[in-house]
Amino acid sequence: MNNLKNDTATAIARQSSLKFVIEYLNMIEVPLPLHATVGITEVITEYVILGRTPEVNERLQKFDNYIKEGVVDDIVDRLKFELKNETTL
Repeated sequence: MNNLKNDTATAIARQSSLKFVIEYLNMIEVPLPLHATVGITEVITEYVILGRTPEVNERLQKFDNYIKEGVVDDIVDRLKFELKNETTL
């Protein structure tokens, strides 16, 4: 649960965290829906301000699992598409 104050320091941390998240997603080449991008930005902001709490660790692990599942699903979908196109040629 996010209990961060809405002050200047938190706004700066959020801005930096959003930049980091976008750069990270571009680096690993995984597009995320807006709600997931905002959600992980909040977790990173909490990490920056509160440190590595058990709750932050758990939420980061859930995000990693979400990314892994999405990447696997994407690979499977691409393979299905390629196989389908090969059989129609």
